[in-house]
Order: sequence, then structure tokens, then C-alpha cells
Amino acid sequence: MKLVANYGGIKVVPFEPWHLDWIRFTPIAMGAISNCDISLEQQGRHLALSGRAYTWMTKGSIIGCAGMTPLWRGVADFWSYFGVDTFSGNKRLTLRALRVYLEEFHTEYGLHRLQAVVKADFPEGVRFAEFFGFKNEGIMKHYGPGGEDFYRYSKFW
Repeated sequence: MKLVANYGGIKVVPFEPWHLDWIRFTPIAMGAISNCDISLEQQGRHLALSGRAYTWMTKGSIIGCAGMTPLWRGVADFWSYFGVDTFSGNKRLTLRALRVYLEEFHTEYGLHRLQAVVKADFPEGVRFAEFFGFKNEGIMKHYGPGGEDFYRYSKFW
């Protein structure tokens, strides 16, 4: 596993599909994942092929994975899989490491728009998106695999 960066004990490595199996997901996240038509393993393989992605680790545990999928010049979808351990421990370092990679995506790909979806009944996801400067563009009714509502968020440069 190639180390990309180390932020005070938080190691950042290139994302690999099996990393998703090691995240301790929250019940809300597990519910959304289990509603998908493809397995977590298949999701991981797709994400590994579709763009740039990283995994954050600490003390031998995977605390989260995030990446982006380019759509066309200047625009990409941001995705993330976080678990119950993502922001425990040193929350400030985790947030700083994530901010660095959001900016890296922007710079490397010349992004003017990065967009994401957040489950409407997931307040932690909403806070996360807004903390990183994403703006809510509105509700997407029945967007999820089980007919759940999601918000479309976007960040501009």
C-alpha cells in the first residue's frame, strides 16, 4: 500500500475496492448501502475505476474513503464513504486532510464545480457538506435506490 501523505497519524493511501469492507458504517449508511442493486464490493470496483480516490487510515483502521469522478471538463461528482470512526479521535486532522484533497481535486482537474448528493435525513452528511463549502441546490425527490430523498450539493471555484 503506497503512502500518499501522513497527517499526524492519519495516513492517506490510494483507494482500493476492499477498503470499503473495513469501514464500520453507521446504521443510516448501512441502510442506504443495502438498498443498492450492486454489492459494496461492486461499488468499490466501480469507484476505483471511475476517477481519483483516497482512503484515510489511523491505527491500522480505515476511517473513510472519498474521491471524485470527472463528468466533463471542469465538473466532477464527489463521493465519500465514512463510518462511525471517521471523526472520532483527532477530528481536526481528519477534516484538514479532507480539505487538502478537495483542493487537490480542484487544482489537478481544473474544476469549477464539484457536486455531491446527501441523503435528506442524514444531518451529519448535511453538516459535512456545508462545512466544506458545498451549497444546497435543492431536494431530489425519490432519488435513492429505495426511493429516498437526497439533496444536491455543489461547490464552486
